[in-house]
Amino acid sequence: MKPSPIITALAFTWCVCLGCHAMADNTPAKIPEAAAEANNAHDLEQSALLKQGLDLAAKGNRETAIRDFYDPVIAYYERAYSDTHKHYFSARDTAEALLYALDGAKTNTDTLVVSRNWVEAHFVKGFALVDLGQLNAARAEFDSALKLAPHNSQVRAELGSLYNRQKEFSKALESYQQAEQDVEFSPPEAKTLDQVRACHGLGYAYTELGQWDDAEKAYRKALEINPNDQQSLKEIQYIQRQRSARGATAAQ
Repeated sequence: MKPSPIITALAFTWCVCLGCHAMADNTPAKIPEAAAEANNAHDLEQSALLKQGLDLAAKGNRETAIRDFYDPVIAYYERAYSDTHKHYFSARDTAEALLYALDGAKTNTDTLVVSRNWVEAHFVKGFALVDLGQLNAARAEFDSALKLAPHNSQVRAELGSLYNRQKEFSKALESYQQAEQDVEFSPPEAKTLDQVRACHGLGYAYTELGQWDDAEKAYRKALEINPNDQQSLKEIQYIQRQRSARGATAAQ
């Protein structure tokens, strides 16, 4: 008889802010009680390395941040969790970790949910590569992140942002729609930001496709979440101007 899956949730140790298409928040997340005992010095060391890399990247030293900090963190977790018989996940919070653990139990897969550091190392590396203009390499990092965290709304939204940059708007819509659905599994302190980010991305893609009604609907949804969302207000005004201009042209 095949043994039941190993289900373990390790600690989730840090959150950092990256600006406009940003990390979840700028304050450390509370380590869930159930995960606290599983935390260890190695995860804390990797978290510190990521923080140092982020500090460097914020100063414009993105290549150094990737080489000396993000890549070593990724390499550490790839060495530490290399059992090909296990399916590894990296989750931001207990809700997301539980989802992966339950999925593993349903499929009788030996599943291990580890520190958020692993997925976020891929995420911040991808983010830095976007800023360096290396969009294909960035996409590979976001794909790697999604293998570790397929329901991470933050990563889905950043992939959508990349598709928008590359004018692949249909793919962007798919990513942002999934990001919006996956907000359900975001940490409580990140849900609002993750949901607004998804709405912004949907609104932008719909606007570029000329689907004004859907675009306005997305921005109005963002305003329902955050009534002070100036970006959505400006985008709605832009959409209304475009509608008026096209109406005037059609009337001539």
